Formats: sequence, C-alpha cells, structure tokens
Amino acid sequence: MKTGPRSQTKKSAHRGLNVLLVVADAERREQIGEWLSSEGHEVRECPGPLAPDYTCLGGRRRDCPLARDVDAVVLDLSLASDQVATGTPSWQLLDYYLERGHPVVAISALHEQDRFFLDDRVITLHRPGNREEILAAVDYLVEKRSTVEQIGTFRLTPRRDGRIQ
Repeated sequence: MKTGPRSQTKKSAHRGLNVLLVVADAERREQIGEWLSSEGHEVRECPGPLAPDYTCLGGRRRDCPLARDVDAVVLDLSLASDQVATGTPSWQLLDYYLERGHPVVAISALHEQDRFFLDDRVITLHRPGNREEILAAVDYLVEKRSTVEQIGTFRLTPRRDGRIQ
C-alpha cells in the first residue's frame, strides 16, 4: 500500500450551501446536481420553463419557492423556452435571480456570452462547464457575497486626517 498525498478534487470552501440548479437537460441537471451534492451542498433542481406556455413564476415576476433562501444559482442559458423562442427566456430568469440578490453561475455557449450586462454577481462558464469550474465558480461568488455582507456590517468612519478607521 502506498502512502503519501492522494490525488483528489479540492473540497469546497463553503459546505452546506443552498444552490438552485436550473438546467433543461435532465441528465446534465442530475450530473451537476451530484457534483454539488458531493461537496455537501443542498441542491434544488429545476428544469426551467416547460410546455405548454414555457413560462414560470420567475418569468411572471412572482415569488418562486425554489429561489427562496438560496446562496447561489447555477443557470444553463439554453432552456426549453429559449429553444422554442417563447415564454420566459433564460436571460429573464438571470435578471430575476439577480434582482433577488442571488449570485449566478451562467453556463453558456460561446456566442451567447456577449449578451450579458456587466454584473460582478455573474460568472459565465462556457458550455458544458466541468465539475471543477462549476464548483469553483459557486464558491467564488458565495465568498465574494459573504465578504461584501461582512463589510456592510461595519461602520467606517473617517478620522481627522481623512483615513478610514
């Protein structure tokens, strides 16, 4: 038996996150869900808007129970509604999640990446996105949000010499 370092995937810095996973393809949704779960995250899976009208609560600007109290969203930007060009498009769901303060990992085809507005709460990964990229992106966004929230709890006051204390 060999001793010493073993090859292993870096463990998530944030365990037990609530992650909403919005991916139309059931097999891909299950795969990404397993990756997130294996890191100790609670995963809420959603296929996105479906037939017959391809709309969802988020597209109607109503409260979506799956999007409540999530730490991050992983959103594939090729949903069924995008394929049929009707109902709630993925970009509208991206906007919905951002309005609710959720950081988003957006999985996109290369030609779709230029559609994004600039927002530091979004990381765009080229489709299909691998395990390491998706887990690292979720961790990064949650860490960044956590840091911003911590800074917001402190009161910064200027001193007489103009420095912040």
